[in-house]
Amino acid sequence: MPDGIATGQSAFNQQAFFAAHELWEAEWHRAQGPARETLQGLIQIAAGCHHLQQGRRSPGQSLLAKGLAKVAKAPQAVPSLDGAGLLTQVSELLAALVRNPDAPAVLLLASLRV
Repeated sequence: MPDGIATGQSAFNQQAFFAAHELWEAEWHRAQGPARETLQGLIQIAAGCHHLQQGRRSPGQSLLAKGLAKVAKAPQAVPSLDGAGLLTQVSELLAALVRNPDAPAVLLLASLRV
């Protein structure tokens, strides 16, 4: 596994979503085939989480949905990623954001992991 992917996963799991986005973007530029689209989805999910951290709920939800759709096409394309688990977590996060429009989004991010 390329270092940028593992380091990005670590950053994401520490809720350093912007850093994860940047690390994965570097790997995305080199990726080919299904892994490229899955990485793009991860980048969008990380960017969506960053928006949520910053209180920008609408763009956050939009990027989460776009990223979810990309990862869903090839969830196993990045071997170190639990794609199925991530799909479940992001789907649940999106549902929670809809169910709880007044809840601080940052609280809903607490258990998200890749």
